[in-house]
Amino acid sequence: MMREAIISFTLRVAEKITSKFGFDSIRHDMRSLSGVTAIKDLSLLSLRGKPALVACIVIEDLRHTEEIKVSLKAMLDNRYGITQSILEFETPSH
Repeated sequence: MMREAIISFTLRVAEKITSKFGFDSIRHDMRSLSGVTAIKDLSLLSLRGKPALVACIVIEDLRHTEEIKVSLKAMLDNRYGITQSILEFETPSH
């Protein structure tokens, strides 16, 4: 019973975010940041009742990973209210 309630709540939070902004909008805004070439495997979920994002980000140069990560996290928080994210980075050749 508790597991079903948690799953239901998680889905409602994710649906609220995607209905308000949509995956395309989030993906577009992430892709627009300097150094980002593509967004793969974008998912929204709820962690402790708050929206969270998981994504694989393709960047040209892994030496800029930290700078891009900080920019992405700030944009997600400011624009979408997503304060928790798990971001994986890879290069196009990966």
